[in-house]
Amino acid sequence: LRPAVTGLVAGQPGVVLPVLDAAVTGAPLDAGGDAALRGLGYLVTDEDAATELTAAVRGALQTGAAGGFAGEVAGAHVAVLEYGQRLRYALEWSQAQSWAVDLQMPWQLAVSAPLSAVPGVAGELAGAVEGVAADLLGTNGEVEIGPDTGIVRTGVDAAGFAAGALGPAAAPA
Repeated sequence: LRPAVTGLVAGQPGVVLPVLDAAVTGAPLDAGGDAALRGLGYLVTDEDAATELTAAVRGALQTGAAGGFAGEVAGAHVAVLEYGQRLRYALEWSQAQSWAVDLQMPWQLAVSAPLSAVPGVAGELAGAVEGVAADLLGTNGEVEIGPDTGIVRTGVDAAGFAAGALGPAAAPA
């Protein structure tokens, strides 16, 4: 479904550019504008979608479709790409957390709960062994995901994108 949605969005620069322009005005976004920007961010969590949308925005900027604030619109697009990168990391963590909980639930029903009913020293020993086994088997519900090593886009990247799309005179904007 994502390729079809990407094609629809990238094929409508006349809709995308005003959303990006609204982000740079400094005025609070209305609910629709906020949802549209977040939607673009979700869309660009996919590398292919990000590439296609970036090409469409670049093409629209080159044709002058963004008007006098084209440099700022280019910067807003780079900010959406940055948001998409951070969102991709958050979604990966969320998916890993969901998977860990899915593994933990049956373990607790089948192993942890029955062993917790064992009385005395045997129960304590069984509980200790169960904890180690859950850690080894990855059924303890914990997630270890490394640091976000994705691309970090800065103002320099925004200026580079603007200059690439609009020419060197656009970079200061």
